[in-house]
Amino acid sequence: APVTLPGWAIQPPPADPAPTEPPPGPIEPAPAPRRPPPTLPRPWALHLAIGLEAGVLPGPSPSLELGADLPLGRRARLRLSAATALPREASGPLGRATLSWLTARAALVGTWAAGPFLLGPLAELEVGALGGRGAGVSNPLAGWSAWLAVGGGAFAAVPLGSRVTLGLEASARVPLWRPAYVIEPAGEVHQAAPVVGRAALRLRLEFP
Repeated sequence: APVTLPGWAIQPPPADPAPTEPPPGPIEPAPAPRRPPPTLPRPWALHLAIGLEAGVLPGPSPSLELGADLPLGRRARLRLSAATALPREASGPLGRATLSWLTARAALVGTWAAGPFLLGPLAELEVGALGGRGAGVSNPLAGWSAWLAVGGGAFAAVPLGSRVTLGLEASARVPLWRPAYVIEPAGEVHQAAPVVGRAALRLRLEFP
């Protein structure tokens, strides 16, 4: 209340106005969640491949491959495996033979992430054997010959979980020599093609 003195009236100073809050700014929308890229393969993995071999034996032949791979840096891996194909029969005018193929395979595989997929090239070396057993002749014999081939290809895979991937790959190889299967006295019944190929579906199980 004002204090009154003779001839004077003292008023208290006016109170400071209450501070006002600044108006809220525009609300920014939350960023959309990012889909995590597929992880690169773990240190080692087991794999199983079912495919089709062409050019090694007479006609296309179903094949089976089992192996493991090991890391050679962040994006390169060494894959070691053993493979075989279903025996096929070759025939000539005077005889026939059942032909088989076994090989060990070493492949250098590169891996890059591309969206939900894993992609990469591969270079491979095969060391194995081709075998045949004659039939339909008076003195059928069996024999084996060395197999050596080099080549390359590519693959694409998609993760099915944190440890499993399913991929499709294709490759072409060049035999460094091509043994011929000969049945006496029928003559030659088969020789591997100058370029052989493979298409395979590969299941990989990765380990930490």
